[in-house]
Formats: sequence, structure tokens, C-alpha cells
Amino acid sequence: MSFDVECVLPCNFWLSYRALCRGNTFHDLFEAAKDVHDTECYCRLPLGDHAWVLREKMSHPSLAGSEMPPSCSRRVSIDEEVSNFHTEGRATVVWFFDGKDSDGSEGSSSDTLFSISPTSPSSLANRVGSEGSSGISSPVKISQGIFRTDGNKSTLPSCSLTSYQDVLSSPGVVWIDRTSCLMGLEELADFDNSLVLVHRPAGFGKTSFLAMAEFFHDVKYRDSPVSRSALSSTWIGDYCDTHRYTIGLLHADLVLTFDLAMTRVNDFERSLVEHLNTVLKQFLSKYQRELKIPPENMPYYVHDDGVPSLASVLGLVARTRRWRVFVCIDNYNTPSLTAGNTAEIDRCLQRFLVGPLSHHLDDLHSDLIMGTGDVQDFTMSTYHQRHSVWASVARDLTEDEMMERTLGFTPDEVHELAREFKVQGVESRLEARTFGSDLDKSYSMRDVWDEIGRQCRERETGDTKVI
Repeated sequence: MSFDVECVLPCNFWLSYRALCRGNTFHDLFEAAKDVHDTECYCRLPLGDHAWVLREKMSHPSLAGSEMPPSCSRRVSIDEEVSNFHTEGRATVVWFFDGKDSDGSEGSSSDTLFSISPTSPSSLANRVGSEGSSGISSPVKISQGIFRTDGNKSTLPSCSLTSYQDVLSSPGVVWIDRTSCLMGLEELADFDNSLVLVHRPAGFGKTSFLAMAEFFHDVKYRDSPVSRSALSSTWIGDYCDTHRYTIGLLHADLVLTFDLAMTRVNDFERSLVEHLNTVLKQFLSKYQRELKIPPENMPYYVHDDGVPSLASVLGLVARTRRWRVFVCIDNYNTPSLTAGNTAEIDRCLQRFLVGPLSHHLDDLHSDLIMGTGDVQDFTMSTYHQRHSVWASVARDLTEDEMMERTLGFTPDEVHELAREFKVQGVESRLEARTFGSDLDKSYSMRDVWDEIGRQCRERETGDTKVI
């Protein structure tokens, strides 16, 4: 049977296509529609567990503005034959991607796939900008936004936040929104699929930014109410109005994170292979459902010698024709800076990490590499592009204006934080850095938090703690 299937995404993109159903049940139709969507639609969003089956054709504008399809009847079973619902053998199926049933509960693929109950689930596009889903109140207006969760006490986060969810879900936390940079990186990736490489001294929030980027790219957090609230900030909200397609690309990747500070330079090859294999095994276990790989097959992709491991895993993802990998590499140059002689380090990196990445750039998605600087100068930027093993896969955005606004705190942000915590003279006690040609000042996040925390403790209010 042939069905007209219309794909509704949480953005302004619209696609209509036909799906050939090689069966009689709604489950067969679901599989057919999913196959067509994954092949033809470039949004790379996973098809939801439910849809609306309409009795009459509707245009995109009228459907997008409607909270409820006009012809609703009942919830259908996945085993029910389509002919029982639509005798002419044709139907318009509208897909949603927010993973919720009409009553707000999590959708389940075990008993129902298609919801035709009287109340439509809200699309992600309608939810972005809403409040109350996670307890995060309206943001204070500042540069890219400060958020404060419900609670009477304020909590200072450290600058090395490896669990981004902990920041967003902690009562009383105040944080600086950096999600706008993700949109900029997304646009850059449309023209150049190289990995983005950025240097900053310790304390400028590199690890924190990677943790945030991982969270917003990871498909596992697609239905997180925290992410929706974070995307409702003033700046990103304005961006959503005209760039909903870009927003829709977030939470659509499989995330692969390496931290080269976890390796040992005195036995670098063995240590690097051990680290890569550990991360790859965790990756396969985490995304077992998305990759449709049985546990007994996982050892075929990760080998003790390390040579085929990364290439095998990236090849596995590429063969799904559905997913891309968001790669984060933290402390990428720590082994080289520690060892001094980089020849052996570069050889191992090229063989086990950089080489496989270079062959799979088309399967990666706006990826990030972070590392410290090799010269410590607190008055001016001394970072220069140099030939390295990473040149074949990465472009250096250390001095890019977008990254200047993202890593570290601007003077305006320092002033606003000082007012927020009722302290004074924070800037006067700190050294400013510049990284771009326009010489904009940037302050170490660690130094700012330490100074604010020191003044708060001296004030002995007892209502501030450092986590």
C-alpha cells in the first residue's frame, strides 16, 4: 500500500514524501515511514514513537498553527490493520518528535505507536521558550543570559563542570548561558566540516563548555525539560524564531568524548589505546539501542591493539545512515606539552586517533577540540597557528570573535555577577586576557568565581557555597 506521509519537524523545515508500506498493520507503516524519513530527510531527527493520522489533507501552515488535528477518533494498536482505519488505502500521517503522548506521559512503542486522541502533543517548537517545565525562572538579561533556578540561596559553580545536568538541576545555581555559540558552530559546519580547535589557559571554562556542548548534542537528552528551559533564554529565543531548523539539529547526535589528559606520556601508545578503547566501549554500550547492536557483537568493533577500533566504530555509525557523531577532545595537547618531544606523541595520535577521524569527517558534526596554551602571558594573546598532526582534521578558532565571547567572562558579565552576589571591585583584582585582533578583554572564570567566593565568605552571610 502507498501512503502520503508528511513530516512535521520542530522547525520551519517541511517535507512531504511517499512511503511504500510492505504490510497491512500500523507497525508496518511506521517502519516504512521511518525508512523513508531516515533516507530522504536531512534533519537527522529520530522518528517519534507516535503520529497523527489525518482523514483529510492539510497544508503545512494550517497544521503548524493548529493544536489539534481536525479529524481525531481513537488510539490505534500497532497490530491493527490500516485498512480498518482508512478503507481507501491512503492516509496522511503527521509525525511528531517530542516523544510525548497526548496526556504528557512518555510514549511507549510496546503498545501504541500512533496517537489519534483528541488532544495533540505539543511540538518542540511550541515548547521552546516556555517556562515552568524544570523550575528555571526567567533569565536575568545580560549579554547571553544568566539563569537562576528556584531557591533562596545562591550557589557558585566551579569552572570545571563535567556534568552539565548537575548545573542546570541544582537549586539556586547561577550560570552564564553559552548556547548561542552552538548555533554559530552549526553554521560554520555547513561550510567546513573540520573539527574546531581552540586554545585557552586553564580556568577559562574549556571543560565546562565541552560538557554543555555534549549535553545539547546528545540524543539521549532530547526529551529533557532542562534543555528546553535553557533554550528559552532571551538571546537564543530570538534566534529560535528564525533559525528553528538549527535548533532542531541539537540533541540529534551520538556523543564521543576523549580526554587526552587521561593518558601517560611515558607509555603513550599503550595508554592512548587503553583510553580510546575504554571510551569506545562506553559509547557502544550507551548507544546500543540507536546502533541496533547486540551486546555479543560489541567486541568485534573494539580491539586490544587499538588500530581498527575508532575506524570500526565510526564506520558502524556511518552505516546506519541516520546518525552522526559529535566528537569532543579535551586537553588535546597535554601529552605534547608534557613530553616536550612531540614526534612519538604525534605518531601515535596520527595512527590511532587523527587518522581515523580524517577518514570520517563527513560522518562527524561540528566537533570540538580544546587545549591549553603553550605560553603563559596574561596581557596579550600568544597563540599562533602552527603545523601539527591536527592540521589535517581541525581549524584553529582560538582568536575567533565567537569563541572570545564564549570562553571566560567579559567585563560586562563580571559586573553583572558582582551585582548579583553583592560584591565590589572584582575586576580590579583580576588580570585580563585578550585572544583576538580586536583586543577585547576576557577574564578567567576560575579567577572570577574565586574572587566572588572570597568576598562572599568574608561577608559571612552563610548563604553561599562553592561546588
